[in-house]
Amino acid sequence: MRFGKIPGLAKPVSKLILGSVYFHCDQQAEADAVLDRFLEKGGNTIDTAHCYGENASVPLGNWMKSRGNRNEVVILDKGCHPYGSPRMTATDLLSDLETDLQRLGTDHVDIWMFHRDDPSADLSALLNCLHDEINRGRIAAIGGSNWTPDRLEEANRIAENEGLTRLTISSPNLCLADANEPMWDGCVALDQAGREWHAQTQMPVFAWSSVARGFFAGFEDDDVRRVFHNPANFARLDRTIELACKLGVKPVQVALAWTLDQPFPVHALIGCRTPEEVDDAVEAFYISLTREQHAWLREGKPGAQ
Repeated sequence: MRFGKIPGLAKPVSKLILGSVYFHCDQQAEADAVLDRFLEKGGNTIDTAHCYGENASVPLGNWMKSRGNRNEVVILDKGCHPYGSPRMTATDLLSDLETDLQRLGTDHVDIWMFHRDDPSADLSALLNCLHDEINRGRIAAIGGSNWTPDRLEEANRIAENEGLTRLTISSPNLCLADANEPMWDGCVALDQAGREWHAQTQMPVFAWSSVARGFFAGFEDDDVRRVFHNPANFARLDRTIELACKLGVKPVQVALAWTLDQPFPVHALIGCRTPEEVDDAVEAFYISLTREQHAWLREGKPGAQ
């Protein structure tokens, strides 16, 4: 496993971040098996969110309690998700945080992120609230999920002017495929301009749907078809399969290797339902793409494969 450093957080953060969205309170043993394998493979960072509900956070909390390993893991939590209407207020932030801490059975989360953005939100009030929570020790580092570079810069200008903690992490969709439309309302995918901004600033990216929601693993559902089915992406899938055959690996591992191989720090969020899926994801670290292969997978330039 490889690790990165997040400003404000003393612990290293694994380059693979295990999602908890597939956990369920009635399937604790299954969640335990996936979490145990993730730690065995060197991972230490686990993603949850208020909107995932107790089915995600309660099994995670039970696992940490039974293993006695809370200080060994990094918990990424997200809040202020709009449940039909904007909820980016200090009141909503604190309510979501309190609920998640209770579900997780812990007194702090290591990283807290806004799950969506709201251009009308009072960023000063929100940043002051987060700054207070950091001083209380209930949060260490903060960021924005589905925020554009412009909004990240706006928030950090306010933070600098008011002597508050900066947002140091961005979590957009980043993968080899291009989205036809947002996966969900308010989602942001990292386009070329966004990639160039991150290359310039070196702000870490926590890439969700890092393999296009399973598109490169042959998974299909209505969302995958709606968002990722287009001729350009099917051509990328064909090239991914071709290169995977040459390298003796799985196409999904090549796609994940592409996501991780960027000119800025990337931590890929992975949704694993079984320990074997964890094994597959970790193998992506052993795939070293050349610059030509990286470009060929994306653009199909002749001769690069």
